[in-house]
Amino acid sequence: MKQHPNQPKTFIVGMYVGGLAVLLMMLLTVVDVILKNLFNSAIPGNYLYIQNYLMPIAIFCGIPYALYSGIFPRLDMLINRWKHSTRLKVVVAILIIEVISFIIILYYSFLYGVFGATTNITFLAGINSLPLYPMFFLVSLSFGLPSYYLIRTIISCVREKKEPAFFAEAE
Repeated sequence: MKQHPNQPKTFIVGMYVGGLAVLLMMLLTVVDVILKNLFNSAIPGNYLYIQNYLMPIAIFCGIPYALYSGIFPRLDMLINRWKHSTRLKVVVAILIIEVISFIIILYYSFLYGVFGATTNITFLAGINSLPLYPMFFLVSLSFGLPSYYLIRTIISCVREKKEPAFFAEAE
């Protein structure tokens, strides 16, 4: 795995947590299929546990790492043909648009998380009623961390007049 020297450790932790969630999804699915076919039984609420907890953890813990690793598509074919000062302005403008969109998602997911916590939004899995609102706060966290680091990246781009490493190395 290619890692940038200034990549935040919290992003790497999120990647491992997301990977663990994917592994748990696979294990629960295999165990559930085996139980259904061999013992005519199933894990009550298995699909709902996966849908409401493990899938959001897998997706939203991986977003910060995916953003910083350079896997998201960039406009590098077009931008690389421009002179450095124009390219830098376009890169900073794109990063500002990303930060604005991330902050909007952060804001509304946080408000929905607060709403879910105050109204106790739950889901019924088997015979258990489990809270759903912690996943709303996970969405806020998964867009909040990259927002913070993107703001720092924009500031360093403007100060140093240099493109960020994850933007310059995009494939």
